[in-house]
Amino acid sequence: MMKKAWYGITKYSRLVVRLSPVIIAAFLTGCASITTLENRIRAYPLQSATVTSARQQILESAKLPSPWNDVAASIALLDDIDGARFDDIAGRLDIWGPMSDPSRPTMPPLLFDDFVVALSVIDAGRSPGVSIGTMSGRIPTQDDINRVVRTRKLPIEYIPPSTENTHMGSVLYEVDRRLKALAHGEDNVTHKPVSSAVPGYRPVPRLLREDMGLKAGETKPLGLWWFVPDETGVALDGYAMKFTSYKMRVKYRALVDDPAIKQFGKHLSDNFEHYAREHVLFRELVRLHKLVQVARWYQESGFPTDHFSKYPLLDITTPQTTPMLQSLVSSRQVPGPYPGSYYIMQQFIIGGVDLSPRNTYIPASSFPTRNLVPGMIAPSLPTRIQNTPSWTSPPRYGTLPRSTVIPSFAAPIMSACPAPNVYGWTAVVAGKHFAVVSIPVR
Repeated sequence: MMKKAWYGITKYSRLVVRLSPVIIAAFLTGCASITTLENRIRAYPLQSATVTSARQQILESAKLPSPWNDVAASIALLDDIDGARFDDIAGRLDIWGPMSDPSRPTMPPLLFDDFVVALSVIDAGRSPGVSIGTMSGRIPTQDDINRVVRTRKLPIEYIPPSTENTHMGSVLYEVDRRLKALAHGEDNVTHKPVSSAVPGYRPVPRLLREDMGLKAGETKPLGLWWFVPDETGVALDGYAMKFTSYKMRVKYRALVDDPAIKQFGKHLSDNFEHYAREHVLFRELVRLHKLVQVARWYQESGFPTDHFSKYPLLDITTPQTTPMLQSLVSSRQVPGPYPGSYYIMQQFIIGGVDLSPRNTYIPASSFPTRNLVPGMIAPSLPTRIQNTPSWTSPPRYGTLPRSTVIPSFAAPIMSACPAPNVYGWTAVVAGKHFAVVSIPVR
């Protein structure tokens, strides 16, 4: 496992000076944490000036020594990930995908830190994830529930523990919190309403009132929602890979098999792409998971990893608990257990993000060429190749001859490389703009 290192943290002595409100505001903005800046982008994704400024500050906060800083600047341009290629002759890992619009970015930048964390987690035989309100994915006991009711806080488990206080852990926590906020119709930290314009969206309390006729003080079902992707389809050609199918789902587990609560998860799964257009965090989740799957392919292939042990990981404070939410089920004023209170639905925000599903590898030659154009992702493997032989792991490094041959699906991207040993470049393929990050691995 790689050691965490503090980077870029300077202790300032306390200065007492008079500053204008404008200077103070600028100073506070400059000192904002990476998480704060990312949440600013997520709240105002269409305000280009705000997003651009916040992205620049994030990259400044995550500044690294050379050559990592050049790698970080290139990977920050990726809005999504299409594929990757290990160049065993140059000793490079190239990752490419659709490029963020420099004039109108809408997402926080992807950080190279996430790839290094993912690789270290997978190299240790684990998979990254986060769990709010449960421990190691188990359903809470009555003692757990009593503790939450008493403290009004839910515990957060980072899976494995090495993802705590990392950028990846921070993003997964925020993704899960947004999932639970949609379930409740309210943000558990800001207590602001959370809604969606996706047709058919109804938060769980409304589903319970309208579909179940649940009255105040009656049975209180406990719902658990988890983001769990399907196994990812990956086409292989030598030491190159290309995503061919992808599906993120919301899975429901509960103490009581409640059909109204289950309906919420099914609707979000069936309409995930529509929700992702509204909520930046869900697009971040897909991009982050694909980066994890690239790291999984890289580790399973046995490519060199020693070089990454020199990388100074960011240290980002992640919360250990998050406020509990209570969702009103009935407006009837039924007296509660203490003076002035009323019965409410104890709908805890419980569940998490589980990125453990593996890759399904198939030969690139068996996959239709039209689906291997960079930027195009098939929603599922075509029926005619579902029975194509697949592997649980890719070819191990050293089992294939060293070659400069570039797979057809990677050729348009690789041919745009301006010079050897650059850390990234951009390419235009079929009118679409792509970014490439080229990572030295030895």
